[in-house]
Amino acid sequence: MLTPSYLAGLPDEMVKIYSQLEADIACDIARRVSKLGKVTDASQWQMMILDELGSLKKSINKALVKYNAQAQKELKRLFEEAVQKSAQKDLAQYNKAHLSDNQKQILEATVMKLSDGKIAKGAATTDIINNQFKADYEGLVRLTQTIASNAESRFVEECNSAYMKVASGAFDYDSAIKQSVNSLAKNDRTSVNYNYKKETRSLSIEAAVRMNVMTGINQTCAEITERNCEDLGVELVEVDAHEGARPEHAAWQGKVYVRGKAREVDGVFYDSFEEVCKPGTATGICGINCRHSYYPYFPGMEKHYDGKDLKEMNKKDVEYNGKLMTKYEARQKQRAIERKIRQWKRTADIQKAGGVDDTSARVKLGEWQKIAQDFTDKTGLKRDYEREYIGTKSGKQPKALFESKTVTGGKKKDPFEENIRQENFANTYYNSIRNRKSESDVKKVAQNSGFSVEDVKQIRNHVFKEEHDLGNGYKELFAPAADIAHAWQRLEQGNPTEIDKILLGHELTELTLIKKYGYSQEKAHLEADKLYPWEYKLKKGDLTDDDIQKDIRERLKNLLQS
Repeated sequence: MLTPSYLAGLPDEMVKIYSQLEADIACDIARRVSKLGKVTDASQWQMMILDELGSLKKSINKALVKYNAQAQKELKRLFEEAVQKSAQKDLAQYNKAHLSDNQKQILEATVMKLSDGKIAKGAATTDIINNQFKADYEGLVRLTQTIASNAESRFVEECNSAYMKVASGAFDYDSAIKQSVNSLAKNDRTSVNYNYKKETRSLSIEAAVRMNVMTGINQTCAEITERNCEDLGVELVEVDAHEGARPEHAAWQGKVYVRGKAREVDGVFYDSFEEVCKPGTATGICGINCRHSYYPYFPGMEKHYDGKDLKEMNKKDVEYNGKLMTKYEARQKQRAIERKIRQWKRTADIQKAGGVDDTSARVKLGEWQKIAQDFTDKTGLKRDYEREYIGTKSGKQPKALFESKTVTGGKKKDPFEENIRQENFANTYYNSIRNRKSESDVKKVAQNSGFSVEDVKQIRNHVFKEEHDLGNGYKELFAPAADIAHAWQRLEQGNPTEIDKILLGHELTELTLIKKYGYSQEKAHLEADKLYPWEYKLKKGDLTDDDIQKDIRERLKNLLQS
């Protein structure tokens, strides 16, 4: 058997190898895109891309050979180490039992040798280990081929996208190239699909590597344990337990079962191990991403867990911002935060490789690192920096910026206030506004705010639909902000706050300065923020909508005259 904590950290080095492979390839592509020459003729452009693609393929193949060799060596080490540790744990259980002379002989020839790190050639356990090692390694090689194929397609796609933007006259060469590098940085992840519980799930390469390595090795050790139980005539097994188990596994963990059909053993009735824990299935013990193991148990032995222990493990005793969660739910949230940290680290690393400003990505990284620290501080969970790690071209982790500079339109987002739910809401709401064919919300916001329909329409386009020069050398949409999304929703639904109306004043001032008076977006935002900061309070008490409109016009007039 292998302990849950050992299994959790088992794939870390393998994940680093494949993360480094992805980083090397992604940064290589970004560098190649950023250095493409200026060609106006379509046929010449295609010839240049084909030449560059050939060079890229050679570079990728060289990287695959290098990293596959590293992976094979590390995987072999992990298999040998895990099999030995598992045998040592099983041996400790056997040593507590009263074995017959025949059982002791079998034990010496099997478990004891494995516990010493000796894997005899031709032994049944050797076939188990070699077959699973081969299957795992071949699966990892297929993952690298997926990375390579995806990388080559993305390179051609972004090169052609840049050319079309320049050819259309919509963008100059430098702006188009920067957009392509940013697109690579923000959408560089290779994913693989797996069928699970009749659903198709998409996993990142890192998640797929972690799953394949941990699951494959755990199943190998479980198969050896099972074979030894069979050879030694062991009837009972005890399943280990850990905090944070998925609910369906928490129901059967930490108990003793009988192998085969449910029955009595020495006067005690035991449920069937196969029927309850379902070994050999994707969703059962030692299945996909399962950290449970089992080991031999003999009548009269002291059990490792009692009912009280198991009940404590499944309690909703983790609190975060007033909400109680089980350890499993809390760790799922922690995994989501870690994915965001890795995402923004990658974005920053690829932008840097492509010669594009990475400030915005590093700010987002800082926000999510603060969220991670806040979450672990309040829940008592341990921060897992291994799961925040990414491979980088330089070998150094991108550094976060902790002063928010993300441009959202009305307010710079406070990283302390951001969380997963709010960011998802903002993205969903902004997309819904941007994809709406009707402008029914314009009339509702105008009616509920006192602003004219024309002004609200301009504000809506400015915040949600128009691209702006945010200082990166090209135009882009504002980043979704949960605060603005909530404000617009309240304005549309007819329950706006005074601050929501002031947001409209801020945006109207900003867009007027940009469109009529030629201010840059950054300068217009700063000036509008002076007149209408997000926390601005009207000193004269509750003013009417007309008063607010007049106040906006007067402030704008005074600003332009100064």
